[in-house]
Amino acid sequence: MSSPDLSTRPAGGLRLGAFVAVLGLAVLLAACNVRPMYGSLSTGARLSDTLSTIAVDPIPERLGQQVRNEIVYAMSGSVEPVSPRYRLAVTVVRSSSSVGIHQISGTPTAEVLTVSADYRLVDAGTGEELTKGKSFADASFDFSNQRYANLRAERDAEDRAAVTIANDIVTKVAAFLARSQ
Repeated sequence: MSSPDLSTRPAGGLRLGAFVAVLGLAVLLAACNVRPMYGSLSTGARLSDTLSTIAVDPIPERLGQQVRNEIVYAMSGSVEPVSPRYRLAVTVVRSSSSVGIHQISGTPTAEVLTVSADYRLVDAGTGEELTKGKSFADASFDFSNQRYANLRAERDAEDRAAVTIANDIVTKVAAFLARSQ
């Protein structure tokens, strides 16, 4: 097998192709209206200041409280707004299923915890629904023959799922607010 003779290829053709590719990429990017989500909004306000005006309604049960705490912390650093501009209502549902079964005893060896959440952002003054959506997360944990270890593993899985759900909801709400202002 012989190597190709590069002396017969025009050197200018390669440079011209690269130039056309860079020029095309520059034209595509110039048409793009991209800006940082957490920078200043078109109104001049900062998105982080707008997020800190959202009051998060209480969510029942431990998992719901964990999701709420994570959302509040991500939006305002755990500071509740004095006079909220928006309200965020979240409903959390959890389920689990066995994904591994011990062959001899028939007991579960691994579980997957699924957490789903529906959220609604409303204007606090008018009660008008501004946006709504869904979020979900899966977290797996090993199941053993020790009861306390199982409870701790399940709680750790709930905490991981709560962080994922909260981050997803905050990102979706922040994206909505960045687009709408």
